[in-house]
Amino acid sequence: MADRKSDSTLPRDYIITDVEVREEKMLGEGAYGVVKSGRFYGLDCAVKKLKPSMFPAGMKQLDQQTELILQSFYNECEKMSRVRHPNVVQLLGVFSDSKTRLPVIVMELMNESLSRLLHRTKVLPCHVEVNIVHDVAQALAYLHSFRPPIVHRDLSSNNILLTEGYRAKVTDLGVAKVAKGSFFSWDDTPAPGTLVYMPPEVRKVPADLTPAMDIFAIGVNMIQIKTHRFPRPGPEFISGRLGFSKMVPEKDRRRDHLDLIARSNSLKQLILDCIRDNPRDRPTGMKLCERLTKIKTEHDYLDSLQRGKMTAEVSSLLPR
Repeated sequence: MADRKSDSTLPRDYIITDVEVREEKMLGEGAYGVVKSGRFYGLDCAVKKLKPSMFPAGMKQLDQQTELILQSFYNECEKMSRVRHPNVVQLLGVFSDSKTRLPVIVMELMNESLSRLLHRTKVLPCHVEVNIVHDVAQALAYLHSFRPPIVHRDLSSNNILLTEGYRAKVTDLGVAKVAKGSFFSWDDTPAPGTLVYMPPEVRKVPADLTPAMDIFAIGVNMIQIKTHRFPRPGPEFISGRLGFSKMVPEKDRRRDHLDLIARSNSLKQLILDCIRDNPRDRPTGMKLCERLTKIKTEHDYLDSLQRGKMTAEVSSLLPR
C-alpha cells in the first residue's frame, strides 16, 4: 500500500491550470485510461486521464498494480518534460484532477494515428511513406542520444501520430513497460497487441531493453506502411530434429508480408536490416536517418514529391 501522492510528484515547471476538458469528446481509450479533447488558453489539445475505476480507493490507498500504473504515468510526465523535438509529441503541461486527484497529461493535439491512416488507405505516395519513416527515425535518434538513452519500448503504429500534412510524431513515452499494450490508444480499437513489434531479445527472460528494440519496431512499422496490413508474424518456434524447438528467424516469420514488397523498393533493404535477429547488427537511429536522407535524393522519392506538389497546387485552385 502507498500513501497519497501530491502534485509535488509532477514536473513542477509543467504544472498548469485552466484546462477545459471536453468530457464528451473521446479521442481514444485503453485498459487504464482515456484520451479526451481539451482546450488550453484557446489551443486545442489532447488530455490523457487515468480511469478513476482503476483507483477505487482514490489516491489514499494504492495496491501494487495501481501503484505501478500510477508510477508509469508519472514516468511519462517526467520523460515528456525532458524532450524537445519536432518529431516527438509536445507536452503542454500536467495537473491533478480536482475530483480524483489523479494526474492528467496535456499534450498537443494531432490529426490521427499511423494505424488509422493505414487502415483507411490502400496505398500511400512514396514521398509520404519515406517522410513518415524519416520523421520517426529522427525522433528515435534524438531519444537514443540521451544518457542513459530513452528507449520507447512500445513503438507501434498506434503510437506514431500524424499532422494534417502527414508528418509523424512519436507519443506515449514511458508507459509501455508496465503492460503488454499501451495504456492509451489513439484509435477507438487498440491494436491486437504490441508483441508483433518486439524483437527476439525482448521476448526472453530477462528482456534486453536497448535502443535496438526501437529500431526493430520501426522496421515492423515499415512493413505495415508498405503492405497496409497488420504485421502479425508467423510462429516464433518450430519443431526441429529430435523434437527440440527451433527459433525461427524474424525475416522468415515475416516472409508473407515481406514478399508483398518489391525487392527494388527503396525501403526493402532498410526493413531487412532493422529486423535482424541480432540487435548489434541493426543500424542505429543516426545511421537510419543517414540512409533515409540518401533515399530522399533518389528518383522515386523526388518524382513522387513533385507529383504531390502538383496535386496540391491544383487542389488549391478548386472552388471550396
